[in-house]
Amino acid sequence: MTLQEPPLKSELNPLEDRGARCIDSWVSEAPLKLVAWALESTGRTAKTVAIREKITSNVVQDFNWKTWWRRVLPAVKESRHFSVRSNNSIRLMAKLDDIPARRWEHLPSPAKKPRQKSPSVGDWRAWFLNPTPEPPPARWPTKAAYNALTKLPTKDITPALERTMWGAGEFLASDSLSGQAATAWMESVSRAFVRFRDLEDLESVSSGARSVAELLARLVIVARFTTQAVECLVSTGSFSNRPCVWQQGFAAGMWRAMQGAENHTSELPRALLAHVEPPSRTELARDLILGALLGPDPTREHFKLDRLLDQLSVRDRAKLILELMVRAGTEDSSADRLRDYIANSRYVGRLSASDGQRLDVLVIASLLLTDGSGPIVRQASQEIREVLASPSGRKQRPIWRGLLTEAEQHIDDLRREHRIAVRDLQSHYESQLEDSRRQKEELTKQVQSLRSQIAAGREESKLDIRQDMLTVIADTLQSLRRWQDSEDRVAHHVEARLILALRAGGAEEFGVVGEKSPYNPAHHQASTEITVDSPVRVSAPGAIVRGSLTGDRILVKALVEEV
Repeated sequence: MTLQEPPLKSELNPLEDRGARCIDSWVSEAPLKLVAWALESTGRTAKTVAIREKITSNVVQDFNWKTWWRRVLPAVKESRHFSVRSNNSIRLMAKLDDIPARRWEHLPSPAKKPRQKSPSVGDWRAWFLNPTPEPPPARWPTKAAYNALTKLPTKDITPALERTMWGAGEFLASDSLSGQAATAWMESVSRAFVRFRDLEDLESVSSGARSVAELLARLVIVARFTTQAVECLVSTGSFSNRPCVWQQGFAAGMWRAMQGAENHTSELPRALLAHVEPPSRTELARDLILGALLGPDPTREHFKLDRLLDQLSVRDRAKLILELMVRAGTEDSSADRLRDYIANSRYVGRLSASDGQRLDVLVIASLLLTDGSGPIVRQASQEIREVLASPSGRKQRPIWRGLLTEAEQHIDDLRREHRIAVRDLQSHYESQLEDSRRQKEELTKQVQSLRSQIAAGREESKLDIRQDMLTVIADTLQSLRRWQDSEDRVAHHVEARLILALRAGGAEEFGVVGEKSPYNPAHHQASTEITVDSPVRVSAPGAIVRGSLTGDRILVKALVEEV
């Protein structure tokens, strides 16, 4: 059957359905030609939606477009007569007559994507401990990843935390950001850091807490402050527990992340306070304020810190400001930043003089900062005089007396704690001093024992050195008393025993009787004057002690006579 270009449906004769039957036949007999006809009718370039509308509006029979297009689209992509662009639009690159008529059932069936196996605990464990920059086993950590982090031994926690932070950083740098993935990465980083902070090296934990908090805060922002993400951040920082040495760095990292996020500088701290029980909000607000003021990048926008105080009760707010004032009076390096915030906070420095709350705080500040020269002390003294001089101030005198009593009680508590701390330090010092004395006595006894052992060993060594020589001499004396031989035999025996005694003492003879050699005053002795290097003959051997470290030592020079 010869295929012809079908007319548009609007041009068809209702009584003659020849054109409709032609289009219906193209659906199964020439699907690529049908796509080319649709493209040519829409300007040779169109997207899938336009192609679908063009074909379905001119096809009489019912057919499953999704199933039909799933097989046609791969053939379109492989055909040189079409061009699939990056924006998913398709362009016709040939004439309609050049398109081959391939039947739909002869087109290759689209291969089904194999179902990927979910990564196991072992897969995540291997990735956590892999130092190379390989992508994670899945798009985001799963329950298997959490189990792997929980089961890792202590020695592998540090590299696993670094690896997890690297994966989370790669996720934040990608274009496919989602709240679900951000929450999953946040859970993994949190679990790794919770195990990492249990290590004994607090210095490493303090230095790593800032980076972890910065990363977690960025993930919370991507997760759009969901309850799960915020609670994860709060539990990771342990803000509801007793303050730790690394929490200030953790809070500083959160502020650093918020500085680079638009419109989120105040949302995250307020979201944190909203997810913390009221008894712990003051501690969390304190850590956040100290992290913002005392961190590597201190903030100058004090109104953002005041927004944290907005969510506290009046009593908790006054308690927190009081604690900040105490720190301003005791800290050295950070006192200026704290005093600057206290001076610019609207809760301290921007209320009217008749506001009792501000005056209460100023009175406490004047009592704690006892140098008498600070601006807070001078301002407090002036406003106290003004208020007490006014008619309304006379009614508030009981408030001042109660405030002074409370402040004095607080100072007494601080002094009492100081005395207890001094007593504890003194007790600890005395205990250490007693331990040092006991150790010194033990060392003295050990030194005396070692000296006695060395003396005994030295005496025994001397005896060992002289024993052989003295034994030979004593044996020679015994032999002389019982020998009755001739004088020559006695002299021979005595000579042999003396040579044995000489060797027992570590010496030996040098020079053979009758041996000729050059005269050396260091080795030879002559009865007459002889020139050095003159030929001489040995008449009696000498004695020498060989030494490898100190050199040879001549005990008795050899007797020589000139040749």
